[in-house]
Amino acid sequence: MLLDLRVVRPCSCQTTAADCLVCLASSNNQHELSLDISDDPKKTSFYLAMEMCSFVLLVLDKDATPFSRIWCCFEESMLCQGLKAQHGVKLDIATVTGDGPQLLTEGLATNAGGEMEHRGDKHDRERGFPFELLRLGWSIEITTAQASVPADFNRIINTINGVPAEQLSTVEPELGHEACERVNRMLRAVFAEAAAGKAARQPGMLEQAMELLAKDTERTELMLDFSFCSNLTDVSAVGSAVSQLKSLQQLTLNFEQCRVLTDVSAVVSAVSQLKSLQKLTLNFSNCYKLTGMCCLEADLRKALPGAEIEVDTAGTSSCCCQCTIC
Repeated sequence: MLLDLRVVRPCSCQTTAADCLVCLASSNNQHELSLDISDDPKKTSFYLAMEMCSFVLLVLDKDATPFSRIWCCFEESMLCQGLKAQHGVKLDIATVTGDGPQLLTEGLATNAGGEMEHRGDKHDRERGFPFELLRLGWSIEITTAQASVPADFNRIINTINGVPAEQLSTVEPELGHEACERVNRMLRAVFAEAAAGKAARQPGMLEQAMELLAKDTERTELMLDFSFCSNLTDVSAVGSAVSQLKSLQQLTLNFEQCRVLTDVSAVVSAVSQLKSLQKLTLNFSNCYKLTGMCCLEADLRKALPGAEIEVDTAGTSSCCCQCTIC
């Protein structure tokens, strides 16, 4: 795969960028593997390397094989269970199609000149990523994942279930444990979030993605990018999902250039109920058919006192709400 991650994800540490591109398989000492492969998955070099990362790159083949391999599921689950919240690790997803390498990034990437890309550039870059590939992650089930070494499966499931380290190899894993169900919910929501913009372009798919997101009630951050969705008219499913995520502290919703969108009241109502929010970013720029947006930011500041709020309504019909300001 000819994908230069030193360009899209530059490192801010003092080493060279090349030094910071770590393949988890290469994080082992190939001459003394026994030193790096522990019975406790959280003591393996795989996990320790992830703790040091700013970004994790998930590479999918055409069958999305990592969704069905237990070590891949472990790494993905650790991202959800702690690495994302505690260390700010972001997840990027790559694959290869007939048109070449495709990359989805969590947030904006950096262009070849070292500058942050524009949202329009991100949209163009990610356009070719196959939606159906991401959708396979919506049904991820860690308890059916495969392992080359059966003992690895037991230890990983036990680790996820919170079994003490000294018992990981001796306790029969409880496949119906709530911790496993929790990880399944989190992982499915991760890929629903990544696929949201593409789902909005497919009949009935946005509703399915939002149903999965709504079940991940523990998440504290959410970013949904619907920019340039030319056929998006109904965002009630988005509002319904967001209203159930009461633990959110950071929320970004981007509807830039959704030119046929006429009603976002369901989203605004849902956001107003999120009393734990610390940072809110809403982008409705160039949603030409939206009206009555002039007081939106002021109303949200009243509903969410103390939150850092940024609302972009440039290009909307903002002066149609008959308010005293207008």
